[in-house]
Amino acid sequence: MDCLPPPPTGDTWLGLTEDALPVGAAADWTVRPDCGGLVLFNGTARDHAEHRPEVSLLEYEAYEEHVIARLVVIADQARVRWPSVGRIAMIHRLGPVAVGSRSSSGRTCARSCVGVPPPVICQVRAPQTRSR
Repeated sequence: MDCLPPPPTGDTWLGLTEDALPVGAAADWTVRPDCGGLVLFNGTARDHAEHRPEVSLLEYEAYEEHVIARLVVIADQARVRWPSVGRIAMIHRLGPVAVGSRSSSGRTCARSCVGVPPPVICQVRAPQTRSR
């Protein structure tokens, strides 16, 4: 069972979670019979950051009320720019995320393929590299 379930109504699923991203559920939820394309983005934590070559963990933080409000604006702008957009899902991890783990997920279905860029919604802190 996903800890961040899809919305019971509507065509926009926005969220922040400290749990694993519901990638499969988001992909399944995004599909509609009147939409023939699915655009997706999955962000993963990488093993480096500027001047930090051996990152092992990222820590994501956000003020949920501000982030969700901004995601609403982004979804609304996407619908204005690309009227054929059906469902939109934008979900981001919070808390510690190990290298290689998914940190963000975005899905859009449309009557034709569109490009909706994923939002940058969180501050990222990488721990100092430790000597081995």
